[in-house]
Amino acid sequence: MDSRLLDYYDRELTYLKEMGKEFAAQYPGVADRLRIDDTDIRDPYVRHLIQAFAFLTARVSMRFDDEFPTICQNLLEAIYPGALAPTPWMAVVEFEPEPGAIDGSFTIERGRQLRVPSLAGRSDCMFTTAHDVVLRPIRVTEVRYIGRDVNTLGADLEQGARAALVIRIAAESGMINDLEIDHLRFYVNGSDETAARLYQQVLACALDPVIRRVGRKASDKLGIRVPVDLIRPVGFEPEHAVLPVQARAFDGHRLLAEYFMLPQRFHFFDVGLEPASRPDDRRAREKHDMLQQRFTAALAECTTPEFEIVIPLSRREESLESQVEADRLRLFAAPVVNLFARHANRIDLEKRRQEYPIDVDRMRATDYEVHTVLSVEGIGGSDEARRRYHPFFASHDDDRQGDADSFYTIRRRPRLITGKSRRSQDFDYHATDTCISIVDREHAPHDPDVRQLEVRAICTNSFLAAEVASRPDAVRFRLAEHAPVVGINRLASAARPRPSNIEGAAAWRFIGRLRLNYLSLTGEEQGGAVLRSTLRLFADPGDPNHERQIESVLALESTPIVRPVVESGRLAWARGVGIQLTLDEDGFRGTGHFALASVLDRFFAQYVSINSLTETTLCTKQSNQVRTWPARSGRRWTL
Repeated sequence: MDSRLLDYYDRELTYLKEMGKEFAAQYPGVADRLRIDDTDIRDPYVRHLIQAFAFLTARVSMRFDDEFPTICQNLLEAIYPGALAPTPWMAVVEFEPEPGAIDGSFTIERGRQLRVPSLAGRSDCMFTTAHDVVLRPIRVTEVRYIGRDVNTLGADLEQGARAALVIRIAAESGMINDLEIDHLRFYVNGSDETAARLYQQVLACALDPVIRRVGRKASDKLGIRVPVDLIRPVGFEPEHAVLPVQARAFDGHRLLAEYFMLPQRFHFFDVGLEPASRPDDRRAREKHDMLQQRFTAALAECTTPEFEIVIPLSRREESLESQVEADRLRLFAAPVVNLFARHANRIDLEKRRQEYPIDVDRMRATDYEVHTVLSVEGIGGSDEARRRYHPFFASHDDDRQGDADSFYTIRRRPRLITGKSRRSQDFDYHATDTCISIVDREHAPHDPDVRQLEVRAICTNSFLAAEVASRPDAVRFRLAEHAPVVGINRLASAARPRPSNIEGAAAWRFIGRLRLNYLSLTGEEQGGAVLRSTLRLFADPGDPNHERQIESVLALESTPIVRPVVESGRLAWARGVGIQLTLDEDGFRGTGHFALASVLDRFFAQYVSINSLTETTLCTKQSNQVRTWPARSGRRWTL
């Protein structure tokens, strides 16, 4: 029995007694027939009758209150699906290539599954990679941060260089130019302020890098200068998303959720252009190909077993001069997340039942939790007789879909605590069950010819991931399929997974924030306060570091701007909004502020309307202007 029923009962009984007193005072003659006066109910039978009535109305009142989260869930499902899904555990891992097993390159594609053995008798935790990892027979042998006497490097550095980052890479065997490297992806390793400052230096202060072979000739030091556009951040585009990308959802919220779960998942950058990033627009594609040709031509000159990438920097960071070593940059790393696609057990439909729980595995039901429903199919008398069901709150093209009257709705509810699920309370993780209802366009029950439902969903391992997070030193990742890898090392990880916020006022606050646009965010008087309120929706309320960072968002100001844009080879001018974001660096001690500012740059760009753009400038209380990002229109770079 729900423990809240007693509170509802006391509330209803108190209300009936108070109303009885008022009724007796106003209508004493009628009240006397019920033996009610303004002090008490004299007739014990009437008293028992009122108590029974209070018990019944308590159940009704509690049911009404329980429906409020359902209303919020249905509303969010219509305008932002996935908003109430649990936030899974994330980590950054490094793959160790098997020596001598790779000839050229081997790609571990995005979406590959990894396993982490759980305790005896429980299911393994399943993880999925968020990036492609291209394994090559190379390794980083030296990383140096040069803060003084940059000219002594002898490289063809761009004017204005005040510091430089030198990355030396060696081939396992043979020459560098034989490996046909199209891009290199680096992860800035570490969860400390040194890693954050190094990441900021590369992406905020980089000038045209120089690629040079390591040899004995004086000309080897000079190298070949390539455009700085070859250095690009990784992790902000949908194709690198850790959490599922929802076509009907605002993608900026996904970026915020990923940041507050694991900021280090954004500490990646590429030197060179990933083949998958080649754009469709002709002019942009020509620029992409030109940049890539410059990069491959520079590597073609590296006819030695080693080469160096020298990244000149426009600003000098003294604290990095003695802190940067080879282990700060890792080559074969990627974020992984406790999410995986799986078919749930088939659901047998009953005529008198309208809602069914989705059981991923009936034998180990508490080991799994549904994150996102991918597809629902109804099955008739045979497997061939299938009917596709669509989300009830999504938009549909009735003229093109044969199953236009077949829909489903989902509802999350707190998982009842039983003997098997009680262990989740040890990790302060309150799991949810996902229930499904099959309806037609009028929200009526399903077609009786459908006997079973087959549900495919993205799942998590519920509290098992919290258990894994509680013992990070004992975590051993294993690839589910064979690859030339001898080990997988955890480089960074989130503190713990976070359960769904289906109860309380969190869902309603989230709905209130969905009406915002960049105008309400950048108001002179309330911009900072509105942004802080938005950030709190995605932060962990139990993490003091998150609250300190949010309070360090000091101001958000906007000015109208006009910038040139090029589309399909034509130059035009577009109006937009220049956004100045001011942060207090003291609130980001130990973590750095640049990753959050980079996320907010993309976040603001998602709000702009058609034919408009945003241009974000980062300022800090201590350093004034730090970085101005290129003008953006939505997810597209303005070229």
